[in-house]
Amino acid sequence: MRHQVCPLGARQGPIKEMKDDMQPNTGKTRPMEQVDSVTIRFVGDSGDGMQLVGSEFTKASAIAGNDLATFPDFPAEIRAPTGSLAGVSGYQVNFGSKDIFTPGDQPDVLVAMNPAALKTNLQDLRPGGILITNSGAYTEGNLEKAGYKSNPLDDAALKKNYKLVSVDMDKLTQAALAGSGLSNKDVARCRNYFALGVMYWLYAHVNVTGTATVLEAARRHGCRLFVFGSSSSVYGARSAAPFSEDDRTDRPVSPYAATKIAGEMLCASYRALHPMEIVALRFFTVYGPRQRPDLAIAKFTRLLLDGKPIPFFGDGKSARDYTFVDDIVAGILAAVDRRWPTFEAINLGGAHPATLLDLVAALEAALGVRAQLDRKPDQPGDVPLTSANLAKAKALLGWQPHTSLDEGLRRYAAWVRKTGKA
Repeated sequence: MRHQVCPLGARQGPIKEMKDDMQPNTGKTRPMEQVDSVTIRFVGDSGDGMQLVGSEFTKASAIAGNDLATFPDFPAEIRAPTGSLAGVSGYQVNFGSKDIFTPGDQPDVLVAMNPAALKTNLQDLRPGGILITNSGAYTEGNLEKAGYKSNPLDDAALKKNYKLVSVDMDKLTQAALAGSGLSNKDVARCRNYFALGVMYWLYAHVNVTGTATVLEAARRHGCRLFVFGSSSSVYGARSAAPFSEDDRTDRPVSPYAATKIAGEMLCASYRALHPMEIVALRFFTVYGPRQRPDLAIAKFTRLLLDGKPIPFFGDGKSARDYTFVDDIVAGILAAVDRRWPTFEAINLGGAHPATLLDLVAALEAALGVRAQLDRKPDQPGDVPLTSANLAKAKALLGWQPHTSLDEGLRRYAAWVRKTGKA
């Protein structure tokens, strides 16, 4: 089973790509299924770094645009013997595309790093849930400490009731770090990140695999032109403005940004290998009618109209180059209407970055509502500035934006009042 957490650019909820017997090499794929949320529980010895792994997965999920709630579970005895029931530590995260209010009850996925972790947590895993285990830890000694008389991974009932993925993380971690110069002890301490990698694989971004799939489909069907929707996030945390297409894009600060960079690289490689014209358009903070409900302007609008505080991150000086959707559509159509002898990446932005303070003030004016601010620290993965250099867009597309932020927000507010949506 392959789960894919939707990226910040297309929040839809985790998507599951079913693989027979959980093995990617069978070649048998079932239809994809989309769900609203998923609950994962990481459990292992207190020395296995489950709190760290859970925190890292949580950050990646938050950056990807999911709502979430977490619950760290510390061992009953801090200095309990390795492999004992009393030494099991855990971290549970419930994330998804809908509003999440609790860390979840029954986990959908249980990552059990040793027999003791399995023993103390298996009863909570929902029937039919995914069970991921480190088979290398199921030694005779560890089984005895957990009170098992035989290896539970060989139990037919376990395999019947759950989707079992048994991986020797110890051996694979050792192989991956062979020649790294790390001591055996330090290598063993890295198996928690192997478990994290497994979860990133299960809940990978659809951006990369989706782009590769669509590119290949376009090639097979002889498409002349492929227009890729990229993002200003590829520029990372830059302070020098405006951002130009020949600036470095090898320092992403979020998983979402990394997937967009990967998408552009896929596009460039397909253009080099096949007679298909490809252009990547780097969108800068698009907004307007029918905007995704989880993005800032739509979210702020709902809260303002409901008389609720809006989350206000940092000091309000972070700036975004907001671009109205009508201008973006005009840029896409301009790209479709010309030929592309080489792969190109082109900025489409509003050309006038506005700070978070400016945005809130403009929304207040457009909606006729006074904002209440719920001040919060800076968000991980947020960049301080986006600012588009539009010289290339003007030269190659004859394009420039025509909608100011104030005008765009007035039009968006009118659409919200007419449709009752935000």
